[in-house]
Amino acid sequence: MMMTQYLLGGFAALMLMSMSHSVTAFVPTPKTKTRSPMTGTSSSFTALFYRNHSMATADLLTTVSPRKKKSNKLEDGETNNYRSLQKKQLKKHQLNPQDALKMYPSPPAEERREVNRPNLHPLFKLEMIPLNLNLPMLAAVLTVASPALLPWFPLFVLWRKARWSYLQDSWKEQHGPAFEQALQQYRKQQKVLVQRLIQERYSNSINNRRSKMPNVIAVTMATGQEGQGVVKALVAEALKQQDGNNNNSNNNNNNHHHHQRTILALCRNPTSAAAQALKALAPDIVQLVQCDSTDAQALRRALQPAQAVYLATTLNQANAGQWNMNWDGGDYQVNQGRAFCQAASGLPHLQQVIYGTAPTRKWPLSFGVEPPIHYAAKWRVEELLVEAGLPVTFLRKCPYHENFTKLTQIPQTEMAQMGVQGGAGFGGATRKVELPAGEYAIKAFTPNEFVYNMMDPRDAGQWAALCFEHAELLIGQSLSVASDALTGPEMAQKATDCGALGQEVNFSYKQQPRWLFESLAFVEPTFVYISGLQRWNCDGGQYDLDTEGVELLRELMPTTTTWCEHLEREGLGQFTETMADLLPDITKRF
Repeated sequence: MMMTQYLLGGFAALMLMSMSHSVTAFVPTPKTKTRSPMTGTSSSFTALFYRNHSMATADLLTTVSPRKKKSNKLEDGETNNYRSLQKKQLKKHQLNPQDALKMYPSPPAEERREVNRPNLHPLFKLEMIPLNLNLPMLAAVLTVASPALLPWFPLFVLWRKARWSYLQDSWKEQHGPAFEQALQQYRKQQKVLVQRLIQERYSNSINNRRSKMPNVIAVTMATGQEGQGVVKALVAEALKQQDGNNNNSNNNNNNHHHHQRTILALCRNPTSAAAQALKALAPDIVQLVQCDSTDAQALRRALQPAQAVYLATTLNQANAGQWNMNWDGGDYQVNQGRAFCQAASGLPHLQQVIYGTAPTRKWPLSFGVEPPIHYAAKWRVEELLVEAGLPVTFLRKCPYHENFTKLTQIPQTEMAQMGVQGGAGFGGATRKVELPAGEYAIKAFTPNEFVYNMMDPRDAGQWAALCFEHAELLIGQSLSVASDALTGPEMAQKATDCGALGQEVNFSYKQQPRWLFESLAFVEPTFVYISGLQRWNCDGGQYDLDTEGVELLRELMPTTTTWCEHLEREGLGQFTETMADLLPDITKRF
């Protein structure tokens, strides 16, 4: 299998520059029945999701029509509308017909989107490659054909680069106003929502808030990075409530009975070290339940007693502290959501589902840059949850702090001391290792001016607990969370100034080249998702929150971990080594 991957990788190195900015982008099929530019979901979902918000937002969203289900094909009328749009845009830009393909290529088939096709390999974006062709056969065909294709590659590279640049400008001109309106409306809604949460949170006593939490909460994928953070936060809240109840009982000198909180930790292997570490937190509160997240029947049995659920989904098919993403990673994540919807529909006790998902979609679907697979898969799961009629809250997370230190080069001895903080080790202990004096780099995908939202993964637990406490307000809503809003250079400057990693340790910011991850995407599926995120952020994406929005969240939840606090505690340590393990050593020099 590795030989097959490297044959594909070798061919990819020849094709890459032509594909890096164009083949990896998808020009979605414009539809007359559109979706909300803010969420990418149907108007029925939008009506539920944005209830109780401003009239201006309501006016914006009432223009959205319900989408047609169970049909991904472009209908004849829609094709004619698309051609009409092409002609209008060509006239507007004073282009001759020969330039039509350059600006508006023919709408590709829906099945070529990463989230729809069974294999994530970038070559399957090409219409000429059959979707049912297996990778060994594809490698053989390309190896035979490559000598004939090689002489044409330089011209092909130049043409594709020029075409992609032109397409980018036209898409942004066409959809930029809608994107900006959607972004500003969403940020305004989030600030209104957070202010309401602040008011409610500080107008009620702590014990009163905790008493509103469900007595039986299930957490899927409980031994993963996200799941562990949620379980640990819920256990901490349960123990505090027990202490408060005991004190009240002693003060009142009575024997009032208080319901015991139960956390159902769903995991594939209850005997693993990560699972046993969760059980040890509070043996009378945490119940380990063996369950595969793609098995609807097992999920339904596990969820029967649950009053609330925290749903985690992932591309990663490995155990806690490890990483294994396959070429069918998109299907794997969507199948988790599909199995959950089948399992949770009609459960008698279920009051709330919190889904740890991606930032909201702000570009309309007709924007030509395809989102990264983990965003697209999570948005698809969102649609499934809404269509199932579940009482859902979308907890919209952002990149974890450790993502920005994965590629920081440090001496081998210090790297060996850090290691991987696998499942059982995801605790509160400091794992920082001071570095020798010198110059180091914080590396990310984007230009200097791009603003990232960032958070600590274990803070997902605090936000989940808040959502459970305020279910009445948050069911049918989104809550975007972060503890920092920083550019790459700001991350580097803070890392230097805080001195967390040693004296005379200086950091600078370094943008990673796009060709690097897009090359590796032909060899290893993890880099399909990583290069997709780089593409999305560089070519128009923005995260949900601005600095003001993050500061408001800090007022609501002052105990979340900032970038500097993360470095003080974790240094450059990782929960799961992904890029650092998968990248060839030579590529870490870029």
